[in-house]
Amino acid sequence: MNNIDDFYNSILNIRLQQNEKTKELIQGITKKAVDEVKKVTPDLDGFCKFLASEIQENLNQNGIRNYWIDLNELINVDHVVLIAEYRTAVGMQHLLIDPSFRQFTKQENKKLIKLNDWPGEKIKDKNMVADLLESGITELDEKRWTDYLQGFTENSQNITLDNLLKEKLKREEQENDRKRK
Repeated sequence: MNNIDDFYNSILNIRLQQNEKTKELIQGITKKAVDEVKKVTPDLDGFCKFLASEIQENLNQNGIRNYWIDLNELINVDHVVLIAEYRTAVGMQHLLIDPSFRQFTKQENKKLIKLNDWPGEKIKDKNMVADLLESGITELDEKRWTDYLQGFTENSQNITLDNLLKEKLKREEQENDRKRK
């Protein structure tokens, strides 16, 4: 990132919680949503949209900027994740929120549908896979984002995290402008 990007992000996030505790809050919100679903079923397969919606609502209520990422729009995979962002002393940080990622890992009695390989096997950063399996959340930067997407498809080279989030912000601003008119 360069100084203009940092300045732009600081203006956009002026009313958001911008401290180190935000990550803990995001983790708590995610855990609560997962625990609620697990009261009904231990298997989170197919609950990505429901979980993302619940988590996003709580993140919004807590003033945490987040982005709904529909992987179907990006790489033709029927799955939704969130990306949350928050400011720390070292700058803007991003978290990938994917509490139902386990469905993309090789398991007994599970069949792979619409994919050639298990994303959990293809992702090179095994710490990211472990984070997603343990808590449904992992730190995110360009390298990890690319690795995550390439776990699903080889056709993701042109989808940078930076450009994706800028495009989402641009669309959000356009939508807000339309609502004001």
